[in-house]
Amino acid sequence: MKTKTQTKQIVVETKQILQIVGYSLSLGFILSVFGTWLNRSRSLSNFTAEMTRFYLVVTAVLMLFIAIHLIMNQRYLHHPVH
Repeated sequence: MKTKTQTKQIVVETKQILQIVGYSLSLGFILSVFGTWLNRSRSLSNFTAEMTRFYLVVTAVLMLFIAIHLIMNQRYLHHPVH
């Protein structure tokens, strides 16, 4: 019974991680398009647009890592090792 519960939890965690990866890829694509649009607009210089796009993509990647870290820690909060 315990093994079945653990397997079910791993499946749920995997689904959560895949969902977050999907959201992050979508967000990264949208931010990249936004950065390209900023680059083509004449209101910002080329350097400013590139730096804005870089920081937006880095922020999306950090959000992805933090979300995966929290999901993996959730298992150990509910099921301590000792």
